[in-house]
Amino acid sequence: MKELEKNFGLMTAHHDHHLEDYKKLKVLVVDIREQMEQMSDKGHTSSVIASLLDERFAKMKLDLHEKTTDEDSIGKNHEARILHLESLLTKLSEAIEEDRKRAQTNTSEGEIQDQSLLRRRIESLEREFAEYKTELLKGQTAKSSCDLPDCVLQKVTNDSIK
Repeated sequence: MKELEKNFGLMTAHHDHHLEDYKKLKVLVVDIREQMEQMSDKGHTSSVIASLLDERFAKMKLDLHEKTTDEDSIGKNHEARILHLESLLTKLSEAIEEDRKRAQTNTSEGEIQDQSLLRRRIESLEREFAEYKTELLKGQTAKSSCDLPDCVLQKVTNDSIK
């Protein structure tokens, strides 16, 4: 029996809890109906839509302004970098031109000395080449006559006959 009373008490508590939820739900339904009635009023509906659109357009305008500001700052940054690179290229071109002029003046002054040094060096190389050539020709003649064993035998026999 006590068990039944206990279960009945729990059921009553659950029922009371559900009743409270039902009352809250009923109040919410009444509020929604009232809002729906207000929404069916064309003037109110248009004002709600207009306010929503105004909010959206204001946000879009702000986003567009921020994007343009960002793009402008990026563009200015790129422009500044390009100007800096142009100035560096100008300085580099000037330095190259100065080096070229210096090299040209040094070449014209030292050209006579360089030519005589170059002529002497060419002559010495030609002499060395002639020496190597004669040594090579001597070696080839001796080698070609002694390459074959029959030739060596003939030379030995010819030399012994003489």
